[in-house]
Amino acid sequence: MSFSDLEKQLQKFFLLAGKTPTKSRKARIRLQTLESFERSRRKPVLFPLLGLARTQAGLTSLGLLGVLFVLVGLPLDDKEVVAGVVQPVFGPVEIIRGDKSFLTEDETELLVGDFVNVGAKSQAKISLPNQMTAVADRNTRLKVNDLQHIFLVKGELENTVFRGGEFATNRGVVKSSPGATFTLSVNETGETTVALEKNHVEVFDLGQGSVALQAGDELTLRSDTDLTVIMDEDYTVLSGPQTQSIQAKLIIARSKVLSGLEKQFSGESDVARKDFGSAEQTFLSIAQVLKTPRQQEIARRINLEALDIEEIYPLVADKTKNQELLQEIRAVESLFVILKNNRGNLAFGRIDTDVRAFNRITALRHLYSLGTPQQEVYRDLLIGKYVQNFLNDVYAKRLKIDQISHLNAQISKLPEHEYTRDFLEQVAASSDPYLQQVLGEKILNSY
Repeated sequence: MSFSDLEKQLQKFFLLAGKTPTKSRKARIRLQTLESFERSRRKPVLFPLLGLARTQAGLTSLGLLGVLFVLVGLPLDDKEVVAGVVQPVFGPVEIIRGDKSFLTEDETELLVGDFVNVGAKSQAKISLPNQMTAVADRNTRLKVNDLQHIFLVKGELENTVFRGGEFATNRGVVKSSPGATFTLSVNETGETTVALEKNHVEVFDLGQGSVALQAGDELTLRSDTDLTVIMDEDYTVLSGPQTQSIQAKLIIARSKVLSGLEKQFSGESDVARKDFGSAEQTFLSIAQVLKTPRQQEIARRINLEALDIEEIYPLVADKTKNQELLQEIRAVESLFVILKNNRGNLAFGRIDTDVRAFNRITALRHLYSLGTPQQEVYRDLLIGKYVQNFLNDVYAKRLKIDQISHLNAQISKLPEHEYTRDFLEQVAASSDPYLQQVLGEKILNSY
């Protein structure tokens, strides 16, 4: 940062000095000061220039810089403060302390101001007193700024924060909530990426913007990224297209689960596992639908591997009061829960008929027989969906005589099975009075 750049920053700072600073403003001031300080330390050629700053303009700039350091509360001499420890996982790790550096392969105390360099064939774990741990991967360089603040120059950190802490780069600041787990990386061009796995963090850029990330979000701060365009408060309710997209994903997810069950009942376990995995990914991708187009442009993708099945419902519930939609989410969620708890207990015979709705309802009955009584409400909800699909095919015929003909043809394909009568009674209960009468006679005469 040149003196002219510094002067512009100071002018902007003093312009806002009369206003009560927000937390985000304080974080940005702190980061900008740290950034200028780090650049001066990394470029020895600047120190002779500082020694020449005896002109009136030079002294003024240096004086203002000292004032700024005091205003943001940065320690000027904290070299003796123990900030934590570094534990090499494998390979040697370099520690730079002032004008000296040394390699270590054992657990070593870190002082405030220490740089840590992790080589191409090394990995290290950094622990700070506020129960914050960071695993530094290969080719990573960082600085310990204080007892709860790490400055990542380049590379990748896998962070677990039990109380709270801050991570800074040349591009922004990540303020962590207690219990957060996330990866922070800086590439060779300076782009900063935050991939959140658990809880939430707040990301500040060097301008005026900030954004809160939830589990599964991944955000990249490029040189042209402007977080001020994200207005979360304007998108607290699901739009019509978003609701329709979620409904479509729920249909696809449950269809894939039931297809996998049919494969499992037929002994095709490998194919069944693929269907179950695909169904889960479809269900988790509902989280992406909740993002607005602009949010998707900035946080371009959801890290689905970091999401749990049970996290989808609360994410959607925050944005809609549509109880029918929320109940269907719970119903599909219950499919995955029962599968997870009974993956090795799916020893049922496959019912293979030409009536697809009957096949799916039978698979549902088999699956939910392994569930809890509390999950029966979700079984009935999903069965109702397939009953309605069966009736939709009947009602697609315009004339009643054609509807009756199609209905009789479908009934003739049903097997002699304990679930057949239940299926017809459910269809009758959901149909119009005329079809109810026809089905009632069929049930009475045949079953």
